[in-house]
Amino acid sequence: MQKVTLLLFAMLFSVSCAFAEMSEPTDASGAVAAADQEEKSVSQKQIIQLMESDITFEREKRQLSNEVALEKLRAELKKVRSDSEPAMMMSNTPEAASAPSIRMAEPQVLATSRVGGVSKVAVSVGNRIILVDRNEVFDIEGKKYQLQTNSKKKLIVGAVTQ
Repeated sequence: MQKVTLLLFAMLFSVSCAFAEMSEPTDASGAVAAADQEEKSVSQKQIIQLMESDITFEREKRQLSNEVALEKLRAELKKVRSDSEPAMMMSNTPEAASAPSIRMAEPQVLATSRVGGVSKVAVSVGNRIILVDRNEVFDIEGKKYQLQTNSKKKLIVGAVTQ
C-alpha cells in the first residue's frame, strides 16, 4: 500500500512540474504579469483597508446607538420613579400635628406552602410573619382576619364580619 501511495505521489509531482514548465511565461509577459499582480495587490490592500474602516465604523455606530438607547431607558425609569413617589403634602391643621396616629399596615399574603400534606400560608403582619391555615380565623391586634380568594383566585387577607 505504501509503494502504491509513493508511486502515485511521484507521478502527480512529475506531472505538476511538467505543467509548470509548459506554462512558464516569457520574460516580457512575465514582467507584465508581475506588475499586474502587484497592481492587484495594491487595489486589494485598499479594499481590505476600506472594509476594515467600515467594520470599525459600524461597531462604533452600534455602540453609540446602544448608549443612546440606554440613556433613554434611564430617563424613562427616572421619570417613572419620580411619578410613583407620593407627593408630600404639609397640613396646616394643628390637630394632625398634635395627634400622630400609628396605623398598622394591613396584613398581606406572602406565600403558600405545602409540606407533608399540610398547607400553610405566610401572612405578613407589620415586621413579623405568621403561618396560618387556609380556613383559620386569626387575630391581629384585636381584629379578626381570615384568608379569602379574590376574583383572580388568589388568596387575600380579609376582615371577618360578625
